[in-house]
Amino acid sequence: MGFFTTCSIVDPAEDIPSYIHIDNITLSAIGNQGSSSAAITEAWIFMDGELVGGFELPCTVPILAAGNHSFIIKGGVKMNGLTSTRAIYPSWKGWEGTLELTRGEIVNVNPSITYFPLIDFVNTWMENFETAGISLIPETNSSAIVVKDSIPYAFEGNTSAYIHLNNNDTTNFVGSSSIAYNMPAANNTWIEFNYWSDTPFICGIVEENNPNNRVQWVSVNPNWAWGKIYIRLTDALASATQNVNYKIYFAMENPSSQTESNLYLDNIKLLK
Repeated sequence: MGFFTTCSIVDPAEDIPSYIHIDNITLSAIGNQGSSSAAITEAWIFMDGELVGGFELPCTVPILAAGNHSFIIKGGVKMNGLTSTRAIYPSWKGWEGTLELTRGEIVNVNPSITYFPLIDFVNTWMENFETAGISLIPETNSSAIVVKDSIPYAFEGNTSAYIHLNNNDTTNFVGSSSIAYNMPAANNTWIEFNYWSDTPFICGIVEENNPNNRVQWVSVNPNWAWGKIYIRLTDALASATQNVNYKIYFAMENPSSQTESNLYLDNIKLLK
């Protein structure tokens, strides 16, 4: 069981605790919210309005209390893909319910959470590579293009984005969202996506009308299976020129040690 923070209500030395056990937390996207794929790695538990702590899943959590109590359980992620920067994902609404605790006994909880209903999924970038066209556009200095690859390589649905590099004629890729977005540095802005890659790649921001003004924000490590990453863009935006619109961009180069490189992307969501 991983443990990040706690408060005084958890003190097994004082008395016999009750226990809450959580195997995993699932996400249920509805309507126009896109895919329900998620990588929820922590449970952040609140009891009667107080923080119990953040715990790596699966977890069995001691609670020094008994009887009926009100709980909120929020989903946590590895911010920017780093184990050292775990955070409550601000776009998700936590599970809420009343649990009856008994000292010395375990209560099993299987929380299902959702996105907050007021998040704008219409006027933002959301690309699942299933419809006509592709909103990830290669820039002029990119020697590689984006194609749609189908089953069995697609993450879910019928197709995912595929970028292929070699050490001859397609040595690099730089591609950005087809639309630039107003993303004030004061807002909490994230981008999430599924990916499969055998080479590191960059996710960052680039100014709409000035391609030289870009922030190479996060270098994503190779992952030889489909994974999910949540990147917080707020600090990147704070370090960039203010009051201009930005595109999200991805970049990758073929290493000299490899004859070819491959990157698959799916379910891109910009949440701002």
